[in-house]
Amino acid sequence: VEYIPRAFSQEIPIFFVSSSLSNLIFGLGDIMKIILVRHGEAENPSPSISDQSRTLTPKGDDDIHKIGRFIKSSSLKVNHLFFSPYTRTKQTAEILSKELEYQGEMISAEELACGNGCSDIISCLVQFGNSDTVLLVGHNPDITYFAAQLLG
Repeated sequence: VEYIPRAFSQEIPIFFVSSSLSNLIFGLGDIMKIILVRHGEAENPSPSISDQSRTLTPKGDDDIHKIGRFIKSSSLKVNHLFFSPYTRTKQTAEILSKELEYQGEMISAEELACGNGCSDIISCLVQFGNSDTVLLVGHNPDITYFAAQLLG
């Protein structure tokens, strides 16, 4: 795992996970790459809006564009993109998709919803090939715990 600490914002951790370690634990394949991204900064919680409906702030939007450009400048080409069904993660996935010129389907995954721990997404990942790169957009602390779980 390569952790890019506070690369773009104090709010958004990014993890690049090569599955050579996770292969031993989950059987994902020798070189599958998993990119874990927390959604961009979102508007503050409010009694008038549900947590699931909170949207990105302008800063969050800008930060995610930067992350997308950073990933695009790497050698990685995203083959699959999953996001939590919350508005802010969908917006994050849409921005990343645009920046990466991703042509595939963006898949809403309940496994990545806030509080679900992310580990159930493994059942979706085992269907992909050894050379695939998967981008997962979720929430903290779940996405951070998931990165730790992939490391064993």
